[in-house]
Amino acid sequence: RLADAGLHFHCQIVLCPGYNDGDELRRTLTDLSALYPAAQSAALVPVGLTKFREGLDHVVPFNRETAGAVMQIAHEFQEKLLQEIGTRFVFPSDEMVLISGEQMPSPEEYEGFPQIENGVGLLCRFEESLRQAAEESAGLPAVPRKVRIPCGTSIAPVMRRWVDTYGPEEVQVAVQPIRNTFFGETVTVTGLITGGDLKTQLADAPEQEILLCGNTLRSEGDLFLDDMSLDELRAALAPRKLTIVPNTGAALLSALRGSP
Repeated sequence: RLADAGLHFHCQIVLCPGYNDGDELRRTLTDLSALYPAAQSAALVPVGLTKFREGLDHVVPFNRETAGAVMQIAHEFQEKLLQEIGTRFVFPSDEMVLISGEQMPSPEEYEGFPQIENGVGLLCRFEESLRQAAEESAGLPAVPRKVRIPCGTSIAPVMRRWVDTYGPEEVQVAVQPIRNTFFGETVTVTGLITGGDLKTQLADAPEQEILLCGNTLRSEGDLFLDDMSLDELRAALAPRKLTIVPNTGAALLSALRGSP
């Protein structure tokens, strides 16, 4: 109906292992790509599962093997559709790529990041911003100190690599994955970390400063998802400094450097 109305649209496929992956995913991608250019792209996102599932159908989270199978289908369609219609059309989300263990695609492979709001290419864009900021600030001094970066368990290994690659040598950085006890440990993204989990798991952090991604707060910047206020968390972590960092690579590097 959208295509017949002359509209262009982007699609998100929320994949549930055993339900709509495998041959069902192939059928879905075949049907959607046949609607190009009305259907502009399709994002492949793993289902998000909390611990609150009483009375619901049994759905298991993706693992390396099942996510790898999704990635294989994505690559098949990307190669085929790039030749046939001039676009890869299919874009696995960053979370799917991380679960599969594959390398993140290059910026060019995201074709202008049409699915960025669905978590497709955020890590690539973040690293590009971080790399550019590191190049532009090469040789500038940083405030020597020890800092800790709490983050989701899925991004923690990538964050460690980023810090090792682009962080200033004068700053000692510990990356701490935060287990999500509020929604359940199957929730692994930074944006769904709660104030209570931060308060509990950072209680013994020995560093002078904690750098926290601003995406953990609502848009007003004052409350976490469990209704804990930012002021309450700051008081609980005192005397350590809690710095809220916008979700860009340039902002992270600036926060790491401090204010000379």
